[in-house]
Amino acid sequence: MQLRRRGDVTCPLHSWWRLTALIHHYTDATGLIGIIESKVIRATSAWFMNDAAEATFGWEQVERFIASKAGKPESEERVLGFILDAIHGLRDRNDFPDSYISCFSQKADLLSQWRAYGHGNGFSIGFDQSTVDELAQAISPAMPPPATRKVAYTQAEYDMMLDSHYHREVASQLSRTDLTAVTLAHNFVYWAILTAPSIKHHAFQEEAEVRLHFFGSNPIYEVSFRSSAMGVTPYIEMPLCKSKDGPITAIREVIIGPQRHSAEARRAVQKLLSRNGLEDVTVKTSQVPLRA
Repeated sequence: MQLRRRGDVTCPLHSWWRLTALIHHYTDATGLIGIIESKVIRATSAWFMNDAAEATFGWEQVERFIASKAGKPESEERVLGFILDAIHGLRDRNDFPDSYISCFSQKADLLSQWRAYGHGNGFSIGFDQSTVDELAQAISPAMPPPATRKVAYTQAEYDMMLDSHYHREVASQLSRTDLTAVTLAHNFVYWAILTAPSIKHHAFQEEAEVRLHFFGSNPIYEVSFRSSAMGVTPYIEMPLCKSKDGPITAIREVIIGPQRHSAEARRAVQKLLSRNGLEDVTVKTSQVPLRA
């Protein structure tokens, strides 16, 4: 199914997806040093992330939502049929749009994240969401644009997002004689591509995840490879500064996770930040009473 380029990416759920607080990336000491000194953050292919269903769970929910619309008038049933054909075609060809994702959390100091990523040597890097979006979109002017979005974890949230897209792109447009059933289906699938990576199994709800999502079909991205628990793992890099030699503009704070030598860690982090022109970045210590 060939998706047409959309000129308007404004979404009525934009306010739900957007946040007012910082978004935090949890990592260990090696990750912190790498991000600060390289001035980039990585986005990993969705097929190589920790959740085995990362790349498919959202699409399963889209298909379930469309199937639940059965029994509509004939003109609408034709659109629904084209949408399902498109999704089945992607599934049969194992051709779901490739996604590259950087993971953040709405929560700055979360016990489960320290246990998962810190290993007694963890850090939570606080990023300004608007700046992250600006930097991501600066390297990708093509459609669909990269953006940070809250992850949905409940059936009510899945349906709210999908129903909004469906109403706007299909239900409210059925009376238009200038739009064919195929066009209406294309329009919905376009928004499904934006939405599917932001739908995740409820078991992960505590993470309060926010995802920076890049679409792998964009030829601008230079894909690199690293070794991970999944083997050879594709990823792309997003610069955290507006110019190669400029300072990082997106980081606002670093939180030192529970660790044995927190005072020494604080001094070391402050020196790391200062050497890289980030003297104004706030350094805090975790309030989680976890024995390192």
